[in-house]
Parts: sequence; C-alpha cells; structure tokens
Amino acid sequence: MQLPKKPIDSKEFDGSINDIYTTTPPGKTTPTSKTTSSQATKPAISTKTFRTQQLDAQPSRARRQDALHYGQQHPNPYRQPIKTAQTPTQTPTQMQAQTQTQTRSLMQAQAFGAEISFGVGTAGLAESLTYFTKRHPDLEMSLIPMPPLVKDQNQRPNLKNLTSVTEGNRLIAEASCKILQTGRLPLFIGGDHSSAIGTVAASASFYPGEGLIWIDAHPDLHLPETTVSGNIHGMPAAVALGRGEPGLTAIANGHFVAPEHLVYLGLRDIDEAEQVHLDTWGVHYYTYETIKKRGLEEVLAETCTYLLDANTNGVHISLDMDGMDPLLMPGVSVPVPAGFTPEEEWQMLQFLFTHLQVNALDIVEFNYLLDKDQISELWLYDIIKRLTDPNILNVK
Repeated sequence: MQLPKKPIDSKEFDGSINDIYTTTPPGKTTPTSKTTSSQATKPAISTKTFRTQQLDAQPSRARRQDALHYGQQHPNPYRQPIKTAQTPTQTPTQMQAQTQTQTRSLMQAQAFGAEISFGVGTAGLAESLTYFTKRHPDLEMSLIPMPPLVKDQNQRPNLKNLTSVTEGNRLIAEASCKILQTGRLPLFIGGDHSSAIGTVAASASFYPGEGLIWIDAHPDLHLPETTVSGNIHGMPAAVALGRGEPGLTAIANGHFVAPEHLVYLGLRDIDEAEQVHLDTWGVHYYTYETIKKRGLEEVLAETCTYLLDANTNGVHISLDMDGMDPLLMPGVSVPVPAGFTPEEEWQMLQFLFTHLQVNALDIVEFNYLLDKDQISELWLYDIIKRLTDPNILNVK
C-alpha cells in the first residue's frame, strides 16, 4: 500500500487504526536504503563515554540480598541520575538522526496499559494493572478494557484463545494510534507479551520502516506450526515480521518490521525452532551470554550503529520484564535464571533514547501475584515516572 505524504488532520482523526495505515506522520519519510549486519562491525558510537556496571555472575544469595535491600530499604534507587553518554563523533547522516532523536526523546511519553492475559493465561496477569493503578493513582495511567475471554468453538491447540487475543490487540493498536497522533510517545504497560502484536502494528504503520528492539529472555519467534504450548505470547515477534496466523498479521494491515531491522538483546531461553528462525530469517540478536562477554555498552553502541546504518525510521522498544534476573525482579510470569539487573535495564533505555529515535515503548509481563516485597511493582512505578516526565529522562 502506497502511503500518501499528507498527514491526517487531527480534527478528522477518530482513533481508527485504519486511518493511521493511510498516513505518513509530519516530517517522516519511508526509508529507502538498507545495509547488512556486516556494515556494523565497527560501531560509530563510542563505548567509552557510557559506563555501566559489569555484567557479572554474583552469587545467588548476594543478588537476593541486593533485591531485598532495594525493595525494603530503598524503594526508589533510580532517583539518583545515571551518567549518560556524550554525543559521539558521527557521520552527517548519523548526526541528523541524532538531532531528530534528541527532539523526539524530550517529548513526553503517555502511559497506558491493558490487562491482556489471553496469550499465556498465567494467574495474576489479568488483575495486575488494576492492582497497580489503584496503588499508584498519581501515574494517571489509563487502562484499555479487554474483551471477555471467548472460548473458540473449534479452538486450535496451537493457537489458544485466538479470538480474544486478536480482538484485544485490535483495541491496543487503536489506543496506541490515538497517542501517536497526538505526537506523544506511547508507553504501553502489560499484560502478556502478545500485546506487542497491537503496539508494534500501530507504530510500524505510523513510522513505516521502523526498527524493533526486543529486550527479553525469550525470542517470542514461534509460528503456529512450531509452538509446543500454543500460547500466543510466544509468537508476537514473528507476527511483527508478518509471519504466522493470518488473523493476527492482519492487524498490521501490511505494515511489518523487516527481519533485518529486528534486534534482540539478552536472549537466554531459546527453543529449537526459534533458533532456526533466528539463524535463517536475517534478524540480529545478542544472547545474554554474548553481552556478558563483550560488555553491555559495546553491544548497545553496536546496536545503535547497526540500526542507524540500516536507515530505520526510528525504533520501537519492546521490553519484557523477564529479561531481568528473577532474583532481582520476581514479579514476572515466565522467569528464567540470570539476566540483567534493574539498573542495567534503565541504563539500556537511557542509552537507546540518547542515540535513537524511539517511537514507542512496551514494558510487559508484570505479575503482582509473583512479586516479592513489592520489588517489581516499585521498579515499574519508578520507570513509568521517569519516562513520563521529560525532565527526568536525561537526554541532552
């Protein structure tokens, strides 16, 4: 579908996702050139200007003590500013992208959420955000009402709750489109990760040619024919690429992320079929072990340079809280041993907001029933406060 250059008149916009599909936002163009990963072997962004603590293998007991210290004695440790990267020496093209990034990053994010749990069915997901917003009314975070669970008459075991997941994501996509039309950055809080089907559909239609950074322990790259569980929260990245169940890919109306524009950070639980997709679909990925060996700042710099060289039209960041160590972030639905620290997750966001045009951000899989000492709840609260206040996200 050819996208016309004329943007939607905000007075005529009714929030329909199909209206966004026929629009190019002001000042945005569809990228025309691409590069391969081989062109990003020497990152243009300096790693020396952004220091982060070493990804080490603390003993489990020590890491658990750190978590308890965080949750009980210092509930908001992120109030202290974290040192940001200085603007590195870049090519003219990258300097232009950097200027656009800084302008965009300083725009206020708008938080919204949905208690979508149809993609996995873990107890607690369907009530977590109601619990969260009642405890933190100062966030003024709106929740999208989700449709009731519909038991499909001929439910396919490899696509559980397909009708409900599809309808829920249509609602999420339309809500995200409304925020994009206002010029704000959609900050979506979930809910299981199947919600990224809707959020990425919206941002990819509004910013054709955008990149996608997936921060997660899992690739979520299954197809209906490869899934073992049948849980759709294991498929959203594949759907974002235009692959999988037609009813799910139809939500994006043809606006998909190119496989070479997808970058994974922190993978550490990869199914066999997903590994095949990682190796054959042309996506770019870093396992947690790779990041430990190379260093977080080097990988982040390489990621930014790779996406800038690929001429992506900004990036959508989709962050699953299980990308963090469950000893430090227990309130997640599918915990996997090891992982990033909460401080490293914030540093990752800060680095990416500094060097890339961030179009939208998801933070998903918060589960209050599995949380301990309010550790995950308080981290999520503080992150939302930071991201919705342009004076706190220190991008200069």
